[in-house]
Amino acid sequence: MEWYGVAAFALVALTFYRIHRVVAFAAVSGAIVFAFIALRRVAPSPVRLADWLEIVIGLVGWTLGLIIVRVMLVRSVSLHLLERIDQRTGGSFIDELGVRIGELRRLRLVRVDGARNALTPLGRSVAALLDACDRLVRHGPKLQTHIVRIVLMWGAAFVIAVIAISLITTCDIPALAMLWCGAFLAWFGIRSHIESSILLRMLSLLRHGALGDDELLDRYATRYGEDVRTAELRAGGFVTVDSDGMHVTPKARTILLLVSKLR
Repeated sequence: MEWYGVAAFALVALTFYRIHRVVAFAAVSGAIVFAFIALRRVAPSPVRLADWLEIVIGLVGWTLGLIIVRVMLVRSVSLHLLERIDQRTGGSFIDELGVRIGELRRLRLVRVDGARNALTPLGRSVAALLDACDRLVRHGPKLQTHIVRIVLMWGAAFVIAVIAISLITTCDIPALAMLWCGAFLAWFGIRSHIESSILLRMLSLLRHGALGDDELLDRYATRYGEDVRTAELRAGGFVTVDSDGMHVTPKARTILLLVSKLR
């Protein structure tokens, strides 16, 4: 069963690489997860139920994380900004923000009240959930500026967990590793989305009252706009500034190359 779990993880990763449409990837990867769950009924395994559940939870987290990453590859404003800096092309940050206001309306998170945007009951619920989650993560390091340290911390925590479990009972290390990988990727995707999602930030701004399109764009640009995003990229070592302007670093160019392969 553990080898089937490894195969399922690999299939989801291969699907992520081959299928670029978010809905299609979600459907195919969901089918892989369902097939793995159903496999236990048709191919009984000596693997303990607890270990099987670890693999299932890890696989679900792995799939969820990759779905969020797939969305971010298409929609991330920071990635688009990095590409513009690398290619030295123009582009309007405000234009991208304007598109998101229309998305809020289509998702019924915002309604038009006269010439102003006001939250719907669903929008208020999502905004309240965002603020609660934001309080949990706002004091931690930004993912994009501390990703290596964060990965090392997760790795160290895994080693500690293996040692602690082994002192109490038998530890199935492959099953725990799959759980850990899935949990990390799901956490990474969700936290990245909370930190940088334009839609969620706009909902948070609208919690304080209805705003017109221009007012909403101005407030977003002031708090989370291009200058803020550029400062984050510089802090993360993705962008440098000299007398010729801004340039992407080798690390950023590697990321852009990877992104171009995965889109």
